[in-house]
Amino acid sequence: MMRREKYTMKKTLAIILFMLLSLYAFSVTSGAAEKDTMIISGCSLDPILTKDRLTDKNITSISVPENIRIISADTFNDCSRLEEIKLHGGIQCIGDSAFAGTAFYNDPQNRDEDGVLYIDDCLIKADPQKIGESYTVRDGTRLIANRAFVDCTSLKEIVVPDTIEFVGGDAFHNTAYQNDPSNYSDGVLMLGERVLISVDKQHEGVLRVNEGVEVLGDFSFIDCKEITEVRLPDTLRVIGNCAFCDMKLKELRIPENVNKIGWGFLRGCSDIEKIILDNANPYFRLYDGLLCNYDVTEVIRCSTKRTDVALPETVQSIAPMCFEECRYLKAIEINEGCRYIGTSAFSGCYNIESLIIPDSVEAIGKRAFISTQIKELSLPSTLKEGFDSYYYALEDAAEVTSRDSPMTNSDTTVTANSNNAVFTEISKECGDLYIYLFIDAGLAIICLVLYRIRNLILKRWCNSEKEDR
Repeated sequence: MMRREKYTMKKTLAIILFMLLSLYAFSVTSGAAEKDTMIISGCSLDPILTKDRLTDKNITSISVPENIRIISADTFNDCSRLEEIKLHGGIQCIGDSAFAGTAFYNDPQNRDEDGVLYIDDCLIKADPQKIGESYTVRDGTRLIANRAFVDCTSLKEIVVPDTIEFVGGDAFHNTAYQNDPSNYSDGVLMLGERVLISVDKQHEGVLRVNEGVEVLGDFSFIDCKEITEVRLPDTLRVIGNCAFCDMKLKELRIPENVNKIGWGFLRGCSDIEKIILDNANPYFRLYDGLLCNYDVTEVIRCSTKRTDVALPETVQSIAPMCFEECRYLKAIEINEGCRYIGTSAFSGCYNIESLIIPDSVEAIGKRAFISTQIKELSLPSTLKEGFDSYYYALEDAAEVTSRDSPMTNSDTTVTANSNNAVFTEISKECGDLYIYLFIDAGLAIICLVLYRIRNLILKRWCNSEKEDR
């Protein structure tokens, strides 16, 4: 009798163990099935990642998608659990404190011995309390974030590698290096021989950038209103974000080797009449006076003296600030096929009174119509729903009308759980189905393995019971 009770107890324990393991497997897989979904509003052509585009602050790992070129200030500073970050080589700007407040940012083990934080090939932030008089930027570094070395008052010397492409605005503000007048030559501040980071605002007339310079830092010519002409060398490869900002230039020649132009090209340059592109340049193209990428899928900048523009049918996106300060522009025809209109795209276009947004447009950037006199705006019905005049900086008196058009689905989703967050583009109709089928198949396999384990345990205990008898 005792043996039978002992056998029954072992069998009961085996069944309980099997149920507990099955429950654990179900909880893990069902947890995966209930992944939080982070939606980035707008279409996949929107290059700017901002804080208000993130809906899940609890992710611990993230891989920034390839379409993102700009990470705005403070974007991730509410993601306190974020401890693993993957960037890509197409990012051109990282705003101040973009990752401040994250677990990765706050972990001292992620900084080098001088207190400098890197993410992949991007230098994010230096600690003013730890940085010394001299610092050598790590080999392979491609980007220095905005205000990366701000207030490092002891820093007198910076050595950068040849791989540097983008140097953020105010990256060396209030450092001993930038504050020392002896480091300037003819009003120009350099990092080595290759990178120009600042020009004295009092500089007048024509400025010739030295041969050998390859990179213009972000905002490097900002507010240089007394400069009437800038002559760029053939060695130049990268024009940084807003490098020519709030100037009185009337024309600018882009050399043949320039392969990257940051956002806000000629921002605030309301007098620009002509953009000249070297005929040998294989990276950009002038189309009817519009500066475009080489395959003419993105319009980057328009001269401010144009009165009418018809976009070519190949255009998919209008870059941020593309038509800014085009005060003479009265008519623009946006092609069917254009999917994205960038931030502040039509800022300062005072003479545009009406605008038709084609059905193909999936997203319009913030403040797209700031400082305009648009009285009539025609939108496809997909954009009219939830339309916020304040968000687009449209005058309250403007009449916004919608028309029926096919529904477009262009949300970019991010699946996020406690282990990983990977940006992917999936359709809302099919994505969940694939995810649940995958999870159900995994659950079935786990349950089958556990069932086999349970049978083996029972078989061994049964044999043991027979031997005891």
